[in-house]
Amino acid sequence: MRMLCIAMIRRLWFCSSWRRSVHLCLRPLHQQAQATSKSTRGLPRKWPIAGVDHIILVASGKGGVGKSTTAVNLALSMALAEDNISVGLLDADIFGPSIPKMMNLCGQPELTEQNQMKPMVNYGIKCMSMGFLVEESSPIVWRGLMVMQAIERLIRQVSWGPLDVLVIDMPPGTGDTQLSVSQLVPVSGMLSCLNQSEVLTRTLAHARACARAHTHTHHC
Repeated sequence: MRMLCIAMIRRLWFCSSWRRSVHLCLRPLHQQAQATSKSTRGLPRKWPIAGVDHIILVASGKGGVGKSTTAVNLALSMALAEDNISVGLLDADIFGPSIPKMMNLCGQPELTEQNQMKPMVNYGIKCMSMGFLVEESSPIVWRGLMVMQAIERLIRQVSWGPLDVLVIDMPPGTGDTQLSVSQLVPVSGMLSCLNQSEVLTRTLAHARACARAHTHTHHC
């Protein structure tokens, strides 16, 4: 799985007209379970998403660097691979969801018998976004606690499985969403996107430091 993800990312890099720096970190889930420290005491226990084998985050320190485009292309590349991988795509940007538009999806998700939301599907990829739950013209003005609850709902109250990989399109920065995701679920890897500039490189270094602190990942 690690080598497949790296191959897909390399394909995106050479096919993309964007000149961005991409940093990849993948780590097996069983190694993450062993990586415990005193800093995790008092934090919520991480529980895997039912039926999901691997979770890959696509993040950035700043907005407008092609992060969502990269997340969509990564999910599509893996879904179209010869290994017949099942892929899901979660839009974790509560305030500015873009996955519905990029995946050409609209409408509201149906509910299962277990009262879980069914992901919207297009191009063979299961998708979920706050954009399916609110009107496009309705602004979302929420405090941190409401954002964290919404993220947990999109993770736990969606019938994701079975999936080999769930790609999570994170919002830019290192705020409540990043903390919630890193504390709720074990993460197999993170893909960081940025344009080539000194300011964004420094911002990315801060984001990567936060990722290491909360997910205990290391560079491969």
